Amino acid sequence: MSYRLDYKEPIEYVIQTLVEEHVEFRTKFERIRRAVDAGNMPVALSLLSVLKTEILRHAVEEEAILARAIMKNARKKSSESVRILQEHRRIAHFFNDVLPELQRKNERSGSTRNEIREFLFFLENHHIEEQEVVFPLASGGAASARRLGQKGSRPSCRHLEVSDFRSYFVNDMYGNRLKVMIQQCSDCGAFLAMDGTEIPKSQIVDYANNLMIQ
Repeated sequence: MSYRLDYKEPIEYVIQTLVEEHVEFRTKFERIRRAVDAGNMPVALSLLSVLKTEILRHAVEEEAILARAIMKNARKKSSESVRILQEHRRIAHFFNDVLPELQRKNERSGSTRNEIREFLFFLENHHIEEQEVVFPLASGGAASARRLGQKGSRPSCRHLEVSDFRSYFVNDMYGNRLKVMIQQCSDCGAFLAMDGTEIPKSQIVDYANNLMIQ
């Protein structure tokens, strides 16, 4: 990844670059996940190690630029964004403390696989929350960051490729636990209904419940 942020660029352009980095990270996360699923822990751990510098640099740049913009333009609405940005501490802890320990053990155990899977899931959801909450607030709160910061004529994502299906469990009116399938776009990370309609992360539970009573 060769991105370097220009701190003098308009915030919308900076956010677009950050979103593009998220897309690249998701591709790399999939490679790591495939290695884990295949039981190839040395490859998975090596790929994570390679990602360390990129992920931590990305986090530092987000804090340096976005936190400043939010404090300047939307301080009274900043509490949720601050909480999300503070998750960078958990990311740094994993790369600086947990990952070296996993590499030292070099185990193929279920606990190692689960540790990696849980961290990847956390990272993906962290990036989604940034795009749904932090980026829009930093840019002025106009819209989801998936639609912000288009440079030149760059089009918004058309969700042409879906690589992930997720199961959400909800209770129907009779208390029965039901499973609802939701897609995820492999390009921008958006959650989609089976007909392709985008579902904001904060509305997934409402969508699932509504689906159950239709």
